Amino acid sequence: MVRKLRACHWVQFKMKEFSARIKPEEFKEWNERMVKKYDPDSFHHHPCRFVRFIERKRVKAIFELININKDDRIIEIGCGAGNVIENVTTGKLFGMDISTFILSKAKRRLNEKAHLFQADAQYLPCKDQVFMQVICSEVLEHLLNPPSALDEIARILGKQGVAIISIPNESMINRIKSFLMRIGIFKWLLQKNGDY
Repeated sequence: MVRKLRACHWVQFKMKEFSARIKPEEFKEWNERMVKKYDPDSFHHHPCRFVRFIERKRVKAIFELININKDDRIIEIGCGAGNVIENVTTGKLFGMDISTFILSKAKRRLNEKAHLFQADAQYLPCKDQVFMQVICSEVLEHLLNPPSALDEIARILGKQGVAIISIPNESMINRIKSFLMRIGIFKWLLQKNGDY
């Protein structure tokens, strides 16, 4: 519960930061531009081994927290190009994202493995308590109203279901970046060719 409260305070801060710059009616278009500029798929297939390693660790951590049965319905909120949900080997898979661009990548990657649909995480077109597992990884920090998305996740999650929600630890990331810059290996570590 403490972690949830801390995350909510951080998310509320981010929400105020976004709201000052982006109006709700502009969000979808803004998001589409950002997804094209900072394509989440590129982190999973980044030329640098270190970046790929970090993404693999995040995905592995998600699946260590859930146990999926063959009849379970699992959804990834903000599925991006399908890099996370493609690792699910059983169950009935669903993925949603607000971006047309990134959903087209997910459709190519997942083919018929998952039912994909376009929606806003803050207004999910799903029945109540229909999913046994919900994954929402590195999404909340991009929304105008993260508490609405959390309410929606709670609504669609089954009574015995599990929701895995993650947000980046920006203060830790910035401290590590600063340290690596100070000792002079930040650029070397993130070289495009990934050579060490």
